[in-house]
Amino acid sequence: TKGVYRLLILDGHSSHATPEFDQYCTENKIITLCIPSHTSHRLQPLDVSCYSPLKVAYGHEVQKLARYGVHHVNKEDFLAITGSAGSAHS
Repeated sequence: TKGVYRLLILDGHSSHATPEFDQYCTENKIITLCIPSHTSHRLQPLDVSCYSPLKVAYGHEVQKLARYGVHHVNKEDFLAITGSAGSAHS
């Protein structure tokens, strides 16, 4: 790392705006940049370039499970499905 400060990009959700959070950021040299609410999907490049195709592939995997009567995905299932979706995506 070159600089002393870090940049943390946040959505504009009000849960981030607390005095404790501001104090923590100040003490740890974190600069916050708040983007407008409900725009992070448009403004974050990873959401568009990486996660959007993964989300589509994951949705296909979940639809396959639903056709076989599986309507609940626990943590282990989620990890397996995400792995399958990621393999299908790459």
